[in-house]
Amino acid sequence: METVDLPEIDESTAPDAPERLALELALREALEDAYKEASATVEASEDSRVAEESSLEAAATVALEADRIFDNCRAADSEDRYQTPEATEPAGSLPASSPSYVLPDSIKQKVRKLAGTKHAARGALLTLALYKMLVPTQDIRMSKTEHPNGFSARRFDTRVTVPFLLIESLPKNVETHWLTQSFSFAEPWTRERTITTVPKAAGVLLVDLVNDLEEIQAEQAQAAAREYVVIILEELIRERNRGRVALTCPKNLTIDETRRLLAEQFSRHYRSSGPRLPQLAMYAAYSCLFESGVGRYRDWQLAPLGRMKAADRKSGTVGDIVVLENGRPIEAVETKMGVPIGRAIVLEAMQKIVSASVERYLILSTAGIQEDDRAFIVQRCVEFQRSNGCEVIVNGVLDTIGYYLRLLPSTSMYLKTYAALMEVDKDIDYEHKVAWNEICARRHMV
Repeated sequence: METVDLPEIDESTAPDAPERLALELALREALEDAYKEASATVEASEDSRVAEESSLEAAATVALEADRIFDNCRAADSEDRYQTPEATEPAGSLPASSPSYVLPDSIKQKVRKLAGTKHAARGALLTLALYKMLVPTQDIRMSKTEHPNGFSARRFDTRVTVPFLLIESLPKNVETHWLTQSFSFAEPWTRERTITTVPKAAGVLLVDLVNDLEEIQAEQAQAAAREYVVIILEELIRERNRGRVALTCPKNLTIDETRRLLAEQFSRHYRSSGPRLPQLAMYAAYSCLFESGVGRYRDWQLAPLGRMKAADRKSGTVGDIVVLENGRPIEAVETKMGVPIGRAIVLEAMQKIVSASVERYLILSTAGIQEDDRAFIVQRCVEFQRSNGCEVIVNGVLDTIGYYLRLLPSTSMYLKTYAALMEVDKDIDYEHKVAWNEICARRHMV
């Protein structure tokens, strides 16, 4: 990459100096070039993952036939016949040249950590590293014009970095990453400087990485700065793409296969929002019942699914899923994740609906019913229906879905609806979608 020799510019008297405009153009071009490299890296890793899933699916299709054919073909002569020759380097070929500079893994890890932190610090580092790429002689710790031999990092962030991130739909701050008050203080970003941020690690990493880059030898600074930029862009691209996972929709599964698929998805450990999955699974079942015009649901309405919440009382609803009759709640569902339904859960639910208009209330859990409390729960549900008129049904999520699937034309309809809900739900993240696709591929149900 060609180094730009930037003459000294007085920011206050030459806001649109030709030299600075030329530098802005060069920065944009450098950012676009680094983005192409980062996109190719991310795309290659995604292609590798998809290829692995496809190979698993293909392997499942031929597994039984292959076992039958090759069970008796494992002798030494068979091994020789199918052995892949070792790759040899063409005669006279030159060894691949190693890059002139490789960023240490310890610094790479810190760059990725900051790039994965949702804070303006990552955008600030992107701008500073980008500037260092084109002007390697600039001390980027001097990020304000009032610093000795300083420059206006905020200007280039506003005019180059943020517009580019907007165009590519990458995570960014609205105007500039320098809106954070702690970034606007006058002191240079030396190692002694403390930048207060939430989370704290963002400010610590920013100062640390800026100084790491400055301490790299001058002739290697440009290559190191480019690695910074590419790594940050890779992580921003991955974050942007997390909502763009094409979800698998298995077809022609039996009801038991569908239940096993859901059971494995529910059992995974997620960083957050795991309890949203059984809510969506039940809502998908109800959506299909309404679409098919099944029995009691023919003349009722299914209320829109609200965001995942901690308490129904605060939101004013009677359950996670609500069925309406002329705007009046007539049936509701409460779902639990990984917690067996015991007497305390049932009694609390009854207290919540004692004055509500619902005539049927389902309390469902992925962990079923607590056996020690089963007799008490059954008796209490009978008593509640006699006194209140509301039928309380306590059951497992998967058992209930299995029952509803028997009322539908096919499981394909249900799984398509469930995948569509996961695709758009704001509480479902990348990890839930990837887990779904992996489970579908590994269980050979595609």
